[in-house]
Amino acid sequence: MSSSEPPAPFVYLTEAEAVESVGQLVAQLRELERDLKEAVVAARAINVPWSDIGAAMGVTRQAASERFGGDVRGRLVNAWHAIEVQLRPIEVERGLEGRPHKCLQQLRDEGLVDLALYDKAADLWSA
Repeated sequence: MSSSEPPAPFVYLTEAEAVESVGQLVAQLRELERDLKEAVVAARAINVPWSDIGAAMGVTRQAASERFGGDVRGRLVNAWHAIEVQLRPIEVERGLEGRPHKCLQQLRDEGLVDLALYDKAADLWSA
């Protein structure tokens, strides 16, 4: 190898260098996996089809859904739970205890809830 050529990747002088490099790469991979999961959850939150997500990943719709569907469903359940918690006092005030959907509908009809929020909540309870 001439002095002008860059060193080959993953050529190590010591075992410690090799182990350190592997550890760094695993940490980067885990970070990228977290970022990918967040991107997929965000994409599904705006109704990007699984087929488009799969195509972007180079896999089938089914493979993308199987890999990330649980994460998306978990986020949606958590989001709906947060909405329900916020609605409870309003439900009581309006005599709609245990009927968050009806309460949210009334708030929407009165212009007190953004239609986009209502639509997202409707998606959650129908999912």
